[in-house]
Amino acid sequence: MRNKLVVLISSLVICISSCKDQSNSVLREVTVDNSKLTEIYFDNIPDEVREVKLSDLFSDFQIIPLETKPECLIGSPTIKLSDNYIFVGSQTSSDPARLFRFDMNGYFINEIGSGGRGPNEHVGYFLGQTLPIDDDSTIIVTWQGFGEHPHIYHYNGTFIEKVIKPMKLIGNIYRWSNDVWFSTGKCAGIPEYPRDSIKLVFYDNKGTILETIPRLKYPGQKSNSYTPWAGATTVYRLNGQWKLFQSGIDTIFRIINKKLVPSEILNRGKDGMPYNSFIDISSLEGKYEIEILAETENLFIIQKVIQRDVNATQYQPGKWNVRSNPDYQLIIIDKINNSVFNAKLTDDVFHLIPDDLLNSRLEWLNTSRVFISLEAINYLSIIKGIEPQANISKDMKSQFSRLTNITQDSNPIILTFGLKDKIRIN
Repeated sequence: MRNKLVVLISSLVICISSCKDQSNSVLREVTVDNSKLTEIYFDNIPDEVREVKLSDLFSDFQIIPLETKPECLIGSPTIKLSDNYIFVGSQTSSDPARLFRFDMNGYFINEIGSGGRGPNEHVGYFLGQTLPIDDDSTIIVTWQGFGEHPHIYHYNGTFIEKVIKPMKLIGNIYRWSNDVWFSTGKCAGIPEYPRDSIKLVFYDNKGTILETIPRLKYPGQKSNSYTPWAGATTVYRLNGQWKLFQSGIDTIFRIINKKLVPSEILNRGKDGMPYNSFIDISSLEGKYEIEILAETENLFIIQKVIQRDVNATQYQPGKWNVRSNPDYQLIIIDKINNSVFNAKLTDDVFHLIPDDLLNSRLEWLNTSRVFISLEAINYLSIIKGIEPQANISKDMKSQFSRLTNITQDSNPIILTFGLKDKIRIN
């Protein structure tokens, strides 16, 4: 009897310890529709913000000054990197936008598309989405103008075809198969357009809808109060599998057979942005939004944007203009070791990028490469009074030598690096 009692007490202690460990864990196992999923519980992430060096997360650092020639002068750039090329959109306030292709050394190759009102031309005055596909050397380009639809070009600039989007103001376009595409809608805020009531829509080149996945959560009765409507949408690939996150759903999905299959649950907790509910505008101070920046086999990197110094005005009943001074942090999650912390990146490689610029302007790509672009005049302003070649490697000094002839009229400079395959941060 005594032995049975000892076993019972021991089992109870183990159970209590296990429950306690689970309640304090950031990564927890939950059951949804008879499937076991991982829940990321943000309230259990320590408040402390750790400094993380660029060299802790990244490798293969490159400095790429884009070639400056009369035929490829760039203004207000929009930049996208593929595995092999750099695509740069140049825009003005009135003329049609232009798109240039450079190699990975920054040398100009060719222009893609042409402005005008003729067949296969565009009038969009700035560049929206660019989606390069190295596998077949094609690029999908959205020229943002009235009634414009995405164009598909060969990398050499040859126009291939137009894809008709089935809804106005719908999200970015992604290739599902050779002649099937999908785009995202909005899953937060009061619906104003058809896209505001869908998660995903699949369609063919002519804009015929093949499949629609509806949005399920809404903010309730229409009100003059404020409800957050923006938030991030992230579409990316992991091991060849499409994944999706949209603010307002609190779930990361895998996209399988044109269906959404839950993958992870994001429990934003008490300070997460309260989407799809009406709130007192004064409660926005300190609330945060999240965006999935990258996922690897063992790692999640999530951007956390905390609202600071919120200033809001209602310009129409139920319509608000909200301004703030956001604070950018990273949430780094080691899925294997259950290690999670808030982070701020600092530049220990280039010894050049200010912390606020590094944490707010870094562009993350599906290729696992990351980059930041600096217009020449801003670069010259940053290095004024700084010796950028102090405390850097011999290889980095060699790369900086490419910048000796930079002037304020030069094309932008790109700093790019790749996420390490295996990351261990103590």
